[in-house]
Amino acid sequence: MTKTRKIFHLLLFISLFWLLLPGWAIASGTATVTGTKLNIRQFPSTTAKILGQVKKGDKLPVFSQKGDWLQVKFGKQTGWVFKSLVSYQAANSQTTAVRPVQQQTTTSGTGSNYATVTGTKLNIRQFPSTTAKILGQVKKGDKLPVLSQKGDWLQVKFGKQTGWVFKSLVSYKLAQPEAKPVNQAPAAVQKTVYVIATTVNLRTGPGTNYAKVGVARQGQELKVVAQQKASDGKIWYKLANNAWVAGWLVQEKPQVTPVSSQPQDKPEPEPVPNLPPAEQGLYIDIRAIKEGDGTRIKVYANSSVTDQVVLEKQDRQWKVILPGAKLLNPFDGAGQSWPGLELLQVQQLEDDAAGVVLTAVYSSVYAPVLIPGQDGRSLEILVGLGRLQGRTIVIDPGHGGTDPGAIGGVLKVKEKDVNLAIAQRVRRYLAEEGAQIIMTREGDTYPTLAERYTLANDQQAQLFVSIHANSNTSSSVYGSATYYNNENRTSEEIAARLKLAQLIQEEILKIPERKAFGANNGVWLDSRGLAVLRGTRMPSVLVETAFLSNPTEEQLLNDPGFQDQIARAIAQGIIRYFTE
Repeated sequence: MTKTRKIFHLLLFISLFWLLLPGWAIASGTATVTGTKLNIRQFPSTTAKILGQVKKGDKLPVFSQKGDWLQVKFGKQTGWVFKSLVSYQAANSQTTAVRPVQQQTTTSGTGSNYATVTGTKLNIRQFPSTTAKILGQVKKGDKLPVLSQKGDWLQVKFGKQTGWVFKSLVSYKLAQPEAKPVNQAPAAVQKTVYVIATTVNLRTGPGTNYAKVGVARQGQELKVVAQQKASDGKIWYKLANNAWVAGWLVQEKPQVTPVSSQPQDKPEPEPVPNLPPAEQGLYIDIRAIKEGDGTRIKVYANSSVTDQVVLEKQDRQWKVILPGAKLLNPFDGAGQSWPGLELLQVQQLEDDAAGVVLTAVYSSVYAPVLIPGQDGRSLEILVGLGRLQGRTIVIDPGHGGTDPGAIGGVLKVKEKDVNLAIAQRVRRYLAEEGAQIIMTREGDTYPTLAERYTLANDQQAQLFVSIHANSNTSSSVYGSATYYNNENRTSEEIAARLKLAQLIQEEILKIPERKAFGANNGVWLDSRGLAVLRGTRMPSVLVETAFLSNPTEEQLLNDPGFQDQIARAIAQGIIRYFTE
């Protein structure tokens, strides 16, 4: 046997050996690059040697899959790419490559997965973000085939293109799961479970071999309508929306008998009001919902309103003023009793152009919390709700203004922009738990380091969390780290800072593919004398989310989905600090 044939047979044997390892699956199809550039690696790992790079729009034949990695062919070589950085279509699926928009048209859904536009007009965006480029618009009643879901966004097909729409602005119908043979038929049950893992996948059927149609996050409640034992003996739950969740990743919600015999008010879902088009002026609708010992007030608008709100506070009275707004319907809750409130009224000023005033006098122990909607067209005011009521937390997006911080080597992502995007998400998740959140900066400005920790001290905050992205001279360094300071602190103060750092870092490391930078699970004692940690009187930490100097991590930090994962982890670590 010639030397060449020996080498060929050896390579063939190695390839078959790897494919037969646990976790590997034979796959075929095409992967289309969605980022600007993408590394192809020798093995399925972010630390593996980079064999080459491909650019946005390039199509790569897929041979196999291991976990979150795809084995692809490029040129005369094979390598590995991270699955979330490409659009992967199996051999029997239609291609969904995004092409430049040429005409703004839409196609009626032909499959059973489709989204129906509920508003007058809806933007279709290039990426799942409200800041992404608008590829086109569709009108009310149009049906869009749904290809995938990412958080609160749906990837849809319109014309010959694909794009993203915000899920709450469409009516989304899920496909019925295709029947597959299992050991037992589903048994009807009625119960509520909650997610105990950080995130779990929702699937079209009772097994990990079924397609993923969404995710649920830790603590989220799910309505179960049936359960079934799969062929491997594991229990799966069918949910009210026809999706399936693994039974070992959720826990049944216990039935709690109220201490009081009085009937309790239960919140009911409120449909989003059908508001006039924005061309007719700013219209709003205000609704209040009783939730246990508190009240949730919702303000809906037909156009961006969060940057126009004026909030006046005096003693225990809040006035929320919306200049130029008109009430769609009179507020019918003025004469009712609302938990946590002595008074709740809504007034349309005599001159419609003058706007609407919502007045709330609260009786709850802690002040209300105002949460702007992510789309800018809604507000929520929470009174007496959440696990973090009475907590004041300062969130510090590092750098800003003339100080960009670190800059990525491939996409040129600026640290100041990533820090702010993550911090804004952290603010929302903590505010939803009733915390009063103070931001050291709201936009692209640069407060000095002294101004940042002085603000936290003056506001007598209970926590200070500074958010950053890391950088290194080596592009191969990767991972997340959280820093705390013990300089001139008592043993109790050091223990509190260490606890906060450990809990946040633990939550970050629960994110798939997230690794610690350094020993001790990435928890570092500050040896650099970081000013914001030395200057704050309350427990404080500085979180280095990932390395912008690493091309793979730069791509992650530029991804809104990853930013949201990091934000949820930081928020969950803070919640655990106060509740454990």
